[in-house]
Amino acid sequence: MANSTTSKLRVAIIGAGPAGLGAAIEFAKLPFVDLRIYEQARELREVGTGISLQRNTWRLLDVFGVLENINPSDFFRSADGHSVQHRNGRTGDLLLSNGQKDTPPRHKHARALRTVLQRGLLDGVDASLLRLSSRLIEIIELPNGALSLRFEDGRTDEVDLLVGADGVRSVVRSFAFPDHHIGYTGRAAYRALVDADKILRIPNFPDAVTFWHGPKDWVYTCNLNNNIYEVTTMAEVSGEIAKVSWGEDATLEEFRKPYREFAPIVQAVLDEVKEVKRFALFAGPRLSTVISRGSIALIGDASHPLSGAFGAGAGFALEDVFVLTQSVKWAYERDLPVGQGLQLFDNVRSPHYEQLYGILDEFAKSDATIGVPITFDDAVARTVSDKWSEDHHWLYHYDEVWKEAYKAEDARIQQEDSKKSESLVYQAQNMSSHLQRIRLHPWYSVAIVAWTAFCHPGMFGALNGLGAAGEETASLSNVVNAVTFGALTVGGFFTGIICNKIGTRWTLALGTLGYAPYADPSVQERGRAVATKFTLQNFASSLGGMISLGLNIRQSQAGRVSDSTFFVFISIMALGLPAAVTIPRPNQVIRGDGSRVSAHRFQSWKEELAGLRRTLGLKSFHILFPFLIYWQWDLSYMWSWNAQYHSVRTRALLSTLFYLVGPTFIGPIQGYLLDNAKWSRKTRARVAVVSFTILTLLTWIYGLVVQYQYDKQTTIIDIKDPVFIKSCLLFILYGLIENSAMVTGYWIIGSLGLDPGSVATFVGLAVPGLLYTGFKLVTEDAVIDAATTQVDWIDTAETNEAISSREKGNVHSVTEASLSTE
Repeated sequence: MANSTTSKLRVAIIGAGPAGLGAAIEFAKLPFVDLRIYEQARELREVGTGISLQRNTWRLLDVFGVLENINPSDFFRSADGHSVQHRNGRTGDLLLSNGQKDTPPRHKHARALRTVLQRGLLDGVDASLLRLSSRLIEIIELPNGALSLRFEDGRTDEVDLLVGADGVRSVVRSFAFPDHHIGYTGRAAYRALVDADKILRIPNFPDAVTFWHGPKDWVYTCNLNNNIYEVTTMAEVSGEIAKVSWGEDATLEEFRKPYREFAPIVQAVLDEVKEVKRFALFAGPRLSTVISRGSIALIGDASHPLSGAFGAGAGFALEDVFVLTQSVKWAYERDLPVGQGLQLFDNVRSPHYEQLYGILDEFAKSDATIGVPITFDDAVARTVSDKWSEDHHWLYHYDEVWKEAYKAEDARIQQEDSKKSESLVYQAQNMSSHLQRIRLHPWYSVAIVAWTAFCHPGMFGALNGLGAAGEETASLSNVVNAVTFGALTVGGFFTGIICNKIGTRWTLALGTLGYAPYADPSVQERGRAVATKFTLQNFASSLGGMISLGLNIRQSQAGRVSDSTFFVFISIMALGLPAAVTIPRPNQVIRGDGSRVSAHRFQSWKEELAGLRRTLGLKSFHILFPFLIYWQWDLSYMWSWNAQYHSVRTRALLSTLFYLVGPTFIGPIQGYLLDNAKWSRKTRARVAVVSFTILTLLTWIYGLVVQYQYDKQTTIIDIKDPVFIKSCLLFILYGLIENSAMVTGYWIIGSLGLDPGSVATFVGLAVPGLLYTGFKLVTEDAVIDAATTQVDWIDTAETNEAISSREKGNVHSVTEASLSTE
């Protein structure tokens, strides 16, 4: 980007509505961003009544990690599972009821007070970044391309990226596009809240999200839970009073007048309204672009002043946020100017809004035809058919819109590539492109890490699985392990920082795994990637146990393994390093959907140490600590127990069973289940932890029973002894719970939504840092580091056109009229 690698991208968000708060959440996840949010209000409060939470809204709230902040008791979903009913306002007849097929239950349409969404988003924002009472009055474009901001209270700021999230009367839009103006639409919304029990006492009243249609006007009724019912109407209102009102008191006569022909059931609803406010609706023409000067981006109503035409403004705003933040990250990862990231954002969003405005044009044509003499019922039937059919439901499913944009961009890149391929020089330079594509595939990184795990911790586990590291007694093994893990305890604090500094390739080559293994696969595949790593690693340990068993098959007594066992293990370990150095850098990897891996960029030792402190202060770290520490200390008991009671060949067989059955065969199934999107991430995590806890408790109860029985044994247990079957079952269970803990733990860390650098630090602390606290602990010495779980929807095609319109000294003073709030 334009800044050096030692400085951050300065981003200011103007406005703290749903768009601004969503942007604050997502920009805060980008480690290279220095963020601040400005809001002109003295306190955050929402004006209005209810708000629709469409499928796209829920999906983005889920991605942002704040869906759980919204209490189910605070929103309403229709009992029949339908999103909305459309009824004839005169007769009350049901004309259309839209279902929600193929929509996950947690993402189905809901209606809530606007404050519910605001609180849910606000809970995900760092309060220290939010600056209230900050009314923007002047924007100055500096010669270096930065923007100088001046606020009413005298405060100033200089930023590299200005995000306008300040609503339909956007100050930022007025600066970026001074010729763009909004105007009164001639319509107003009347909003009221009524006690739900009064509405539900009306005979035969449908407790659903319902439009009661007239030829041009409508009444909207919906339960908001907590004994609150919303009544909203939309009507044509002429006169100067409407043009200047925003949330002002209206008379009940003015409110009820347009609906005198409506059915008695609707009149009964309107009669329950005792106070009502009028909201004049303003809108403007479509902007040809939502970016300006390579340093300004508009989101939410600021970018598309549609005046609530689709009832999905919050969802549209959060889509803007996601695409914008991912586009900025896309440019940063490629060392491109922020303007190119904004161009990618515009390439995706502007065509989307062009389609939305196209729908409004269709609505206008429909209204024109209804203007000719026509009956009430015929006009209503045509309105519902033209405006509320399934034809326009694509706008609530932005993932499908994104796929279309992605395919179009893909086709453009492919066309450019085909032109290049006609050049003989180009062909000669890319003779190895096929092998390179294989190397840059995310599962190549997984395979290399898994192979390294096979050769190193796998053989290490096989050796220690013999008990006493293959020696006759555990004394020497304990001393060596104490020294080794003592060093790791101290070094673990800084392992993540070192990985951030030298990169995953050389960290892996040095023997400490970085975050390549499941940062590289897409978010839907990370459970399987973790399971793949542990499957191959544990298969190596089981294979090592088989080798040891074959080499020591005649040793039916206690003692040490043969020298050839150690020679074979060391030879296999030597094969890991050559493969490790071939692993690509994370930002080189291209996923199957075309997205790139977010790679942490080392900025300074001071910044990394600050990141270490932040990680130590994470609530999630403290909560996970007891769970993570479990799977480390228990191994010392298991291997000491193996050496204490069993012959050499029995120890080898038990080590084989420990790593083979549970980790190698059951592990991949666990990874698949953790990636199963049929259940929410929260549900998968809870089920995994609860299942692990129950299985572990039962296993240790059985282990105590076997321990008590073996204490009575006077001789070493061999394969031929009848009691050996108990050891077999116990070690299979031990292996199952050990692998289950590791896969679940690393999957949870990878699902926390941390930036890659924080994840590296987190895992560096978890293993082998704070967890190697015992004296005789024998455990893994290599670990997968997780990456952020942000969904990467952004296309990876190089955007070649940068926005370069930088006018020196261009000053825009904001007029009083343009500062009116929504």
